[in-house]
Order: sequence, then structure tokens, then C-alpha cells
Amino acid sequence: MLLYTLPLNDARQRGGLLPVNSFWVSGSGALPAGERPPAATGLVVTPYLRDHALLADWRGWAAAWQQLDARECTRMLGELDQGRPVRLTLCGEAGARTWSSAGAGAWQRIRNLLAPASAAALLEGL
Repeated sequence: MLLYTLPLNDARQRGGLLPVNSFWVSGSGALPAGERPPAATGLVVTPYLRDHALLADWRGWAAAWQQLDARECTRMLGELDQGRPVRLTLCGEAGARTWSSAGAGAWQRIRNLLAPASAAALLEGL
């Protein structure tokens, strides 16, 4: 249902072509025995928040934020202190939001200090 609203389909139909209404994913499935997927370097996926939200365990979800802060945020702060760039992406049902330390110039850091956004505003739309 998402593809039929694309402007690409309007252009295809004006040109006498059929609209694109699906796509085929090929090459997915189980890996051959003994083969391992390549590891994503630097990627850390934490299930704390998701698991509790799926169970509607809001007390556990609140505790998961503390766990995320104690583990992942502490690790990332250590990396920042060592001069390494870090990136954090939070995902929800409706979208995702990414913050990155790479490329944050002096003006951006000053602006963040003078007009910090609330956590609720930052997480809105996830």
C-alpha cells in the first residue's frame, strides 16, 4: 500500500508503464552451515527498552532507561573522553532519531548549551 502513492508511479502511468506495487527481496534466509555473517564494527544493539515496551511493562521500561544510562551511555562517554566519535540512534514505532558527536563544531556545542531541548521534545515522534 505504501508504493502506490509514490510520485514515481504517477510518472510511470503517464508514460504508459505499469505502476510499481511490490518488490522482491532475494537472497534472504538461512546462511549455509558453518558460515557466519560479517560482524558490524562498532554496532551495539540494546534490547532493554524494546523488550519491556513490547510487554507493556512500564516499570521495567523506566528501569531499562537507567540500565541504558549506566551501561551504554557510560561507555559512550568514555569513548568521547578518549576523543573517539560516538553515535546514538533511538528507534520507535514511528521513526528514529540519531545523534552524533562527529562534525559537531564549536557553534553547535554553544547552541546546545544555550538552548537545550527537553528530553520529551527530542524523543517526540519515535
